[in-house]
Amino acid sequence: MLAAGLGCALDERGFVIAAEDRQTSVDRVYAAGNCADPMLNVPLSIADGMRAALAVNVRLVEEGVLQPAAAAARPAELVRTPR
Repeated sequence: MLAAGLGCALDERGFVIAAEDRQTSVDRVYAAGNCADPMLNVPLSIADGMRAALAVNVRLVEEGVLQPAAAAARPAELVRTPR
């Protein structure tokens, strides 16, 4: 399993232990869906993946790797001028 190879902590059943934001015990490694919670069905696994993606995005913004959309420069063709 990739997670074990990366050094992520696993529970007694072999599932990845992940925090509420889906961060694992290894910095910058996130786990979502059935690898972290075997009880999730497909729609819940998709939602769990979205939660992990949000946590990754927040972290990248906090680290200055990404700019929030509102702070990013907008191309002139996307900016509407009032008439």
